[in-house]
Amino acid sequence: MQTTTVKIKTRDGDIFNIECKHAYKSILIKNVCTSTVCSYPIHIQLSSKVFKTISGYMQVDTSHLSEKYNPLEIRFKQYDLDFFNIYSDEHLLDICNGANYLDYPCLLELCCKLIAERIKYKTVEELREFVGMGRGMSPDEACEIEKEFGWMSSEE
Repeated sequence: MQTTTVKIKTRDGDIFNIECKHAYKSILIKNVCTSTVCSYPIHIQLSSKVFKTISGYMQVDTSHLSEKYNPLEIRFKQYDLDFFNIYSDEHLLDICNGANYLDYPCLLELCCKLIAERIKYKTVEELREFVGMGRGMSPDEACEIEKEFGWMSSEE
């Protein structure tokens, strides 16, 4: 008998029951459930805060990407974009990392688009703050990063 839900346990111990049709949007979860002898709950290395957001999006995500999709051809609905606009930059970066970890292509592409919009026209200092780096960095290291990524803050 095939199960209709999957139990997922986050690194901080919370357990989520998710319908397979939603959970399988994550290639990692789908492969664990269909290609291995699966014991439940499936342990994942995400916090419950991040996974709660991701699982919430899994339930409303109606997109279907082919295995060989072209990221430039993806058109997100306004609802998809609005779903994540309420979250802080830090939480959005965590969701993006979680989507990458779970191998959830649609969410990863969406997060990358949202992050790109948020960092557009930011100065190097603002970009450092956005990603939480630069604290304790030497002036030479900061100068090198500015040279390498300075183009990101130009309006050209």
